[in-house]
Amino acid sequence: MKKINVKSVFIILITFSLAFSATFIFFSVHSVKEEKVNINKKSAIATIINDMSQLNISEASSIPEGSVNQTRLLGAAKIFSEKNAYVIGDSFAEGLTAYNVLNKNNVVWTRGRSVKYAIEDLNTLLNNGADVKYLFMQYGVNDVVNYGANIDGFINAYKNSVKEIQEKIPKAKIYANLLANATRSDVKDLIPEYNEKMRPMCEELSITCIDNNFILESQENPIYNDGIHPKPFFFKEWAYNMISVAKLG
Repeated sequence: MKKINVKSVFIILITFSLAFSATFIFFSVHSVKEEKVNINKKSAIATIINDMSQLNISEASSIPEGSVNQTRLLGAAKIFSEKNAYVIGDSFAEGLTAYNVLNKNNVVWTRGRSVKYAIEDLNTLLNNGADVKYLFMQYGVNDVVNYGANIDGFINAYKNSVKEIQEKIPKAKIYANLLANATRSDVKDLIPEYNEKMRPMCEELSITCIDNNFILESQENPIYNDGIHPKPFFFKEWAYNMISVAKLG
């Protein structure tokens, strides 16, 4: 049996120990560097998120409450729903839901509707459980066709409808949208006259008139070929204007 060379064994053990130590130190240093990199990454991401948060807070705080910009930020549908605001009317009101400006349960519309049937539209809302705080009426274009030059007949019908509505929802605030300008030959000249008669009517009834014609005037060719109905851009701006006038935002 050969004798074990103690010196050789010692050298081997020393060599193995040094190699193990070097390997341990290498991975430890690498791990520390990687950890520092990850910490730095996390810190950088946190800084970016914080900066973005501060930017959003700063941006939001710079928008006056109730302003048009704040309304756009929140969305017309959200504001109408939260404020218990509703629209009743004709095919103009239909556009508010057709173009996804307002939720369907915040609008009752009927094509060809006359203002004398407005109470029926309110009843539809009430029967569906609506707690109406703000009511926006959108009628008139069909009445121009029906009443023609008999503007007083239209005004009397509007008055009667408003009084019925006020009896049903005495605490609600009521708004009457003026007629939108048209290009159709049989109504375009009468609409300004109708609107002029509506203004003192609103004052007499203690309701607010809302004029939306500046929206149509902001673009070229804003009305479809039928000469009555505005193009899609109108409806979002109209909702924003109602919110602005009623100070819902």
